[in-house]
Amino acid sequence: MVFFGGAVRREFVYNSCMDSRATFESMTQRELIDHVVSFAPILAKRDERIAALERENAWFRKQLFGRKSERRLLQAEPSKQIPLGEDFTAEPPPPAEETVRAYQRKRTTLPEVSEDETPIKAGRKSPGKLNQGYYWALYGDKDEVSFPYSDTRAFGVVREILGSFCGVLLADGYGAYDRYAQEEKDVVLAQCWAHTRRNFAPAEGAERDGCGQALDFIGELYRHEDSIRRKGLSGEAKLVYRAEYSKPVVEAFFVWLAKKFAEWSILASSPFAKAASYALERQSGLSVFLSNPHVATSTDHLERGLRGIPMGRKNWLFCWTELGAEIVGKIQSLLVTCKLHGINPYTYLVDVLQRIDSHPVSDVDLLTPRLWKQHFAHAPLRSDVEAIR
Repeated sequence: MVFFGGAVRREFVYNSCMDSRATFESMTQRELIDHVVSFAPILAKRDERIAALERENAWFRKQLFGRKSERRLLQAEPSKQIPLGEDFTAEPPPPAEETVRAYQRKRTTLPEVSEDETPIKAGRKSPGKLNQGYYWALYGDKDEVSFPYSDTRAFGVVREILGSFCGVLLADGYGAYDRYAQEEKDVVLAQCWAHTRRNFAPAEGAERDGCGQALDFIGELYRHEDSIRRKGLSGEAKLVYRAEYSKPVVEAFFVWLAKKFAEWSILASSPFAKAASYALERQSGLSVFLSNPHVATSTDHLERGLRGIPMGRKNWLFCWTELGAEIVGKIQSLLVTCKLHGINPYTYLVDVLQRIDSHPVSDVDLLTPRLWKQHFAHAPLRSDVEAIR
């Protein structure tokens, strides 16, 4: 009987219940216990399935609606939640940020990394306004760039990104980097000469005697660095050259600057006094490059890498969601690193997007641009579109 109606259906249900009751009453206590226990695996499997669905739901909500502003839209209109398919039985992939954070917390032994931050508007704050976010650009010693996104510029982000890093950290004068270096005994903070120069440059016209001479010192230092690049010096040879030519310039600069600052100290509000104070407070960090050939004199190489973000702000203006800002940072990380290693981004992406579904998860790092160039660049997978051109 396919369809039941009225009294026939009620009688069927009643008889079924009575049959089940008679079955249970005829069981001994031991048989009843065994019967109940047999349901335990079924109930456990059901609870496990419910927990898996809850994890899937939470993960998809984050991907679809972001972490902050868009989550409010979901909570305000729960009826608009997207239902999950009944046949979705696979465990959800872990959020990408958790994998990244776990990797970033590992202790590293890089001789030098550079870090800087640049603003980006992301996530709806109120009608007509967006939240202020930041990309914390990180440049490694193997010419790899990463753009982690955060909605704050607080010290905690530096701690979260670098973890227990040990080595030389090249950065600007932002206090969060100095605090991190003080708390981590294995970190040496190197300061950027380009940022130091920028403090003197705006006041050159009004205070030529002070700012102009400071710029001459820094210009001579840059000429020595240019000579190092043209000669292709590295390692010990680079260190020897810096000791012979750059070190006297740095020492003379700070001796002159301290004397000049004492003369200008009565005008603490002058641009030169502020620039001189900035440099003198960071004398130790500005001298680190003299003892480590891996350390650059400035973060210019990093700023060239993150140039795509400020240029992008002139085109796409902002990211509508925080999740979108995170994805932009990841894509920019791949594209910029490709360019640094002489890889055609199109060739790289076409290969990786085809290769990734069969590539072992344990070796996913081999698909990052630097390692991909070593293992797969000699025979990359091509697009079918290229075959019909």
